[in-house]
Amino acid sequence: MATKRKSKSNFLKQPVLLAVVIAVAVTLFVTYYATSGQTAKFSAAGNVRCNLVFYQDADKDSYGNIRAQLSACSLPQGYVTNNLDCGDADPQTYPGAKEICGDSRDNNCNGIMDDGCAGRIKGKLRNRCTNSGVATPIYLDGQRVADSDSDGRYEVETAVGKHNFKIQMGNINGLIMYESDRSANYITEINEDVTIDSPGRAITKNYDFETGRGIRLHTNVPDVVVPYIGSGTLDCSKPEGCWLGSAPIGRFSVLVQHADQTKLVDTTVERCTEKDVTVNF
Repeated sequence: MATKRKSKSNFLKQPVLLAVVIAVAVTLFVTYYATSGQTAKFSAAGNVRCNLVFYQDADKDSYGNIRAQLSACSLPQGYVTNNLDCGDADPQTYPGAKEICGDSRDNNCNGIMDDGCAGRIKGKLRNRCTNSGVATPIYLDGQRVADSDSDGRYEVETAVGKHNFKIQMGNINGLIMYESDRSANYITEINEDVTIDSPGRAITKNYDFETGRGIRLHTNVPDVVVPYIGSGTLDCSKPEGCWLGSAPIGRFSVLVQHADQTKLVDTTVERCTEKDVTVNF
């Protein structure tokens, strides 16, 4: 008598159990996306259609670019779930970032460029005669706030608003402002108003000067008076003479007095040249 072969259990042939497994899987799937804040849609046939939006994070600062998004079922590499970055090409620009003053960017994405930053006035003072920098004090609103360095560079910080800006030279170093190819005006200081109109705004003010353009007086007596520079007596009999200060290019005249004598010095001042004149009494 032939032995009847017992058939093995087949999972796929048990429709009730299979339906339970599928229902549990779908429930877990929907629960995951519901708790993660994402959504998923199902077609009539039961297929999942993803509706999860992700945003590219090109600069890897954990904030995404609203202009670069895609839909997927899971988080793609290089993407994040937020779209809060206002500058996805710069890792130093994102919500809450520290403002970098002077970079003309809204680093913290609050809509205000360089907010909280002071304004700046910077520049360079150059001696055209020697092609070198001019070191001299810089004043802002009546206060000495900086000195230009040996290269003539300076930079000062200030608040938004109108400020008085001054470069004080005096007669000692004989600075004269030079304007293109025209004869310059004799000048001992730059004094003007400047306005910082927004936070972080930088204003550049460069100035060219000429030094050594003036008169050096030599006399044969030690006590002379030159009304051009004051009423005090000068000893111009020393080998180095007396520096009378800067003068405009062109013809220049000055009176020299000794005792009851007065003589007129009439000479021509040339660009970048210290003119030596001699007066004997």
